[in-house]
Amino acid sequence: MLRLTGDDSVTWDSPQYTQYKVGKTITDSTPYANATFKVDQSGYRTREGSNDVWVHIVSNQPANTVANGWIKLSSLTPVQTQQADNAIWINLNDPSGKTVKTVDYPVQNATKGTKLGSYSQTSGLWTLSDQTATDIVNQINSNLTNSGYKLESATLTTVERAALAAAQFGTGSVNIPVVSTTTNSAYSTITPYATNSNNNGAGAHALAAVNNGVVNAGSNFVDTNPNADGNQTGYLSASDFNNFSQAQQQTILTAMTKAYTGDPDHYGASYLNGLNAAFKTAAEGQYVAPSGLNFSNSGAANGSTFTSDQLMSYVRSNPSLLTLQSPKYPEFILPASSGTGVTVVWNTINTRLAQDRTARLGNQLTCSITFTTKISELRSLVYLGK
Repeated sequence: MLRLTGDDSVTWDSPQYTQYKVGKTITDSTPYANATFKVDQSGYRTREGSNDVWVHIVSNQPANTVANGWIKLSSLTPVQTQQADNAIWINLNDPSGKTVKTVDYPVQNATKGTKLGSYSQTSGLWTLSDQTATDIVNQINSNLTNSGYKLESATLTTVERAALAAAQFGTGSVNIPVVSTTTNSAYSTITPYATNSNNNGAGAHALAAVNNGVVNAGSNFVDTNPNADGNQTGYLSASDFNNFSQAQQQTILTAMTKAYTGDPDHYGASYLNGLNAAFKTAAEGQYVAPSGLNFSNSGAANGSTFTSDQLMSYVRSNPSLLTLQSPKYPEFILPASSGTGVTVVWNTINTRLAQDRTARLGNQLTCSITFTTKISELRSLVYLGK
């Protein structure tokens, strides 16, 4: 829902100057300061260009319908609503990163704090059912009707599905790209590929974009519930561990220390090394998505090629693309001597631009660019807690 704001927050029978002798619907919006409206049509004046967006608003309250009419989009303010405990929010963002609309996706009987999807032990990623993905796309398309925007992709990408699956009811929000329906621009996405400069023979691998600052991975822990007596062994994600308080994290570390010293065959050095390898390997395949990965070229035809110089010119104009950083991941340090316990530090991996690649431009096609990563073990020591 929207409210009238701004210096020129009056409505018109038609967008201003688009029809002869058509005037204002209302000349003073003050009586409607607390009224809410919804958009049922949108457009722009051709002379002023596509940035001059006008929308037609209507009120569901009979007393306020006299204010129904056309108004500049900039004269409206979205009404902030509280997120329901059984819903996640989906932010529909244009290529510049601006949120066009936020869609509320509720699930009946869902509990606040639980996830929309499920974790796959096989792939090491959060997964979303095909039915849920279809329902979300249908709801987004319904909300975008007459908005002047559409989904960038007809279906959810793998990265988008993983982000939605990991979203928590009541607090989680996910960004999904949309594009204008009023232009002929071709939108493309840069997909980074990384190589380990310490192991060039391993080849390049695509990096998965994540919105969370903590690696999307988990493993089996000696204790997963610091609020319960005794060890609750099982799966624990890096995000869940990071969200624990300092005291809660210390409870888990103490349990790991006791297991390390009491049962070294199962929870000794090999266990901790395997735990660390799982988180590090996951971080090597992920990066925190910066803005600017989506770009457009309104003068290019689908299927046309553009040179690496053109691509590099775009990348170099976006400093955030020159170095990509992995989400932080935990490393559990072995006790240095008797009497000391297991500790944790949080690491990140930087991926720096190394070489050019020719790419193709076209609707829904992917542009590839090679990055190289030097696993320099750059660490930022983080004391227990967030």
